[in-house]
Amino acid sequence: MANNNHLIKGTNDLLTWCRQNKEYGIQLMDEWTGKCSDGSLLSISDISKGSHKSVIWKCRICHQEWPASVKNRTSKNRTGCRFCCKNFNGGKYPRTYIKLDKWCQENEKTGSILIKEWGGNDENNNPIKMCDYYKGSMKKVQWNCSICGNVFWSRICDRTSKKGGSCPKCNKNSTSYPEQFLYYALKEAFPETLNRIILWDYEYDIVIPNIHLCIEYSPYFTHSKKIARDKEKKILCEKNNYSFILIREDKSFKGNSKFSPSLIEAYVDYNNKDEILKTTAEYIISLYSTDVHINWSNISELAFLGSHGYIEYSESLEYIYPELAKEWNYSFNGIKKPSSFSKCSSEKIYWFCHNCGYGKNGEWQAQISNRAYSKQGCPVCGYTWYDKKIHSSSRAVVIEGRNDLATLYPMLEKEWNTFLNKDSKPNGFRPSSSAYAFWVCTDCGYGKHGEWKTRISQRVCCKSGCPQCGYNIFDGTFHKRKKSIVPEKSISSMFPCLIKEWNQALNDQTTPKDVFSGSHTPYYWVCCKCGYGKKGEWKNTPNSRVNQKSGCPVCGFNVFDETYHRTTGRKNVIVGLNDLKTTCGNLWKEWHTRLNGALLPTQFKSGSHQLIYWQCTKCGYGDNGEWSKDIHSRVSGKSGCPKCRYNIFDGTIHKRGRQKK
Repeated sequence: MANNNHLIKGTNDLLTWCRQNKEYGIQLMDEWTGKCSDGSLLSISDISKGSHKSVIWKCRICHQEWPASVKNRTSKNRTGCRFCCKNFNGGKYPRTYIKLDKWCQENEKTGSILIKEWGGNDENNNPIKMCDYYKGSMKKVQWNCSICGNVFWSRICDRTSKKGGSCPKCNKNSTSYPEQFLYYALKEAFPETLNRIILWDYEYDIVIPNIHLCIEYSPYFTHSKKIARDKEKKILCEKNNYSFILIREDKSFKGNSKFSPSLIEAYVDYNNKDEILKTTAEYIISLYSTDVHINWSNISELAFLGSHGYIEYSESLEYIYPELAKEWNYSFNGIKKPSSFSKCSSEKIYWFCHNCGYGKNGEWQAQISNRAYSKQGCPVCGYTWYDKKIHSSSRAVVIEGRNDLATLYPMLEKEWNTFLNKDSKPNGFRPSSSAYAFWVCTDCGYGKHGEWKTRISQRVCCKSGCPQCGYNIFDGTFHKRKKSIVPEKSISSMFPCLIKEWNQALNDQTTPKDVFSGSHTPYYWVCCKCGYGKKGEWKNTPNSRVNQKSGCPVCGFNVFDETYHRTTGRKNVIVGLNDLKTTCGNLWKEWHTRLNGALLPTQFKSGSHQLIYWQCTKCGYGDNGEWSKDIHSRVSGKSGCPKCRYNIFDGTIHKRGRQKK
């Protein structure tokens, strides 16, 4: 009996459940074998309907056995025979149980092809009939291609699926553009060149019989699965006195391809694929022939036709999006037509705009899927084929003298800060660009030092002027400033101590009376103790200085409480002002001059994490380098000698803690 604590015979056992579920229950009872996956025997009444135990079932249609748990067969998502049917739906026979001949009659288009190509034999060459199999059968049978006459083997379910598998020889979707490019290029030099030929029970991509050469092209996304097969093909070629060349895509060889008589490793960049393929073809031709004149543009067109699969016109771009197809640049796309591509194709195509004419000279190239799904319009004027409207875009192409900032808004070019914007120029941006730029007022000079920075689109859309004097270059008038500083809330009124560190020379005409104490605009400051910031190296916002009570970043002097803060001193060390010897009393006396070498107490701040050797001035502990500690730990913890406990900070001996022996 199955080990099932929840089994109640007559209530939840599988036999009772099958009797309650009529047609489907009878199906399970017929397929029950009484064997478990572990080899034991089991009665159908000795297991519950929701058991996870794996048992063996035997299909009453194809008579194949397969393992499956009881729960998988009785749950809502019921599983069926893995050989002839994928699942059951509500206890009724699914579509996969339709006989193949009946399905072919219902699906006239695909069915007529299958009836015509039916080979009538299975893998063991035994005669079979269509009426003996279901349309979802996984049986592999023989087919005779109605186009090229090729004999191939394929499962029935593969041929009746939505993808509808077809002959691997004439199916262009089974090949690739690089393979077809090499085939047609080599055919120019060697007219006997063959494509997709079976030799010694293996299919070779390119075969040249007269020079005994086989070529296999292995794309990057499939060659890892074909390594063993490629080795077998190479061995068979050597046994039959054929040369074998494997062309393998490899990203690691980008820009540096490797060529040898038996192996070619290269990275095919599909944005510029013809160049590397041309080089590869020329190398192979040079191994077996003299120079041959080849029309490469013709080869590219033939490769496209040879690798591009056929699609129904009702599924083509021209049928689904006729307005987009009108922007197709036929003069640059050559043989490529909108009726040959689907809307989800990743092929890069040349386009031209009906509104502004951009792209007529081949300067506009984009993927079909991007234009179809993202509804991309003209990158210059913003005209969109989808709604026939012009949409502004900050990512559009900039054409100097046509849609750039300097052309459309020449007055803003006068306020462009050429020094701080460096290599950027107004003619390199569109008016709708979201990029930030530095500006200089033509009236008061505000912004020379970088205090005026805003987006280009903000200046254009809002027609904003100088935030200092209010001069607006768009209309040449002075606009009242939106925000007027209340004298009681200015820096000079609320924090008069900051007036000492206000850098009036670099802040131009702006004074502490004109600046709000919570302003987020950065200004220049000068330390009243060490003079740091005279050259403009100290810039901070009033809001940051007031809220954080921040002081000089060099010497640590804080003007708010007129003391030195060690935590704020993060930059240069100034001897006699913020160095360790000046700020930490007698600590420098325990500096071990011999072991520390060229390091001096005047070279470090009290917050430094530099590891230093020390020597006790009382007992001499540390003379041999046994006492080392970073400066910050000694200063922050005010630690003394670990042996005698003498503390140089207060000049006393601390008796707490375990002493060093």
